[in-house]
Amino acid sequence: MSTPLPPGPARTPQSQSLLLEWTKLALLPILIAVIGYFFTSWQKARDDTENNVRLYTQLVSQREQSDSQLRTEMFKAVIEKFLSGGKTGERGETGAARLERAQKQPRSHGPQGNHDCVGIEL
Repeated sequence: MSTPLPPGPARTPQSQSLLLEWTKLALLPILIAVIGYFFTSWQKARDDTENNVRLYTQLVSQREQSDSQLRTEMFKAVIEKFLSGGKTGERGETGAARLERAQKQPRSHGPQGNHDCVGIEL
C-alpha cells in the first residue's frame, strides 16, 4: 500500500500573507510591463494614423495648388494669345476689338433654342 506523506510545513496565516506579499511584488512589474506594452502599441498606431492623415492633407493641398497654378498659366496663355495686339482676325481687328464686338453683339435664339455663335477665332 501507499505510505502516508510526511506532514509539510505548517502554513500559518502569517506565512500565507508573506507569500501573498511576495507574489504581489513579483507580479506587479510584469503587470506594469504588459500595460506599458499595450499602451505603447496603441500610441504608436495613433501616431501612425495622425502622420498618414497629415501626409494625405499635405499631398491634397499641393495637388490643389499645382492645379490652380496650371489653370492660371493656361488662362494667361490663352488670354495673351487672344488679346495680342499684333495678330488680327479675319476682319482685320485685334483680339481686344474682337472681344468688345463679341460682348456688344446681341445674341438671338432660334426656334429650336440654338444660340447663334459669334465668330471669334484665335
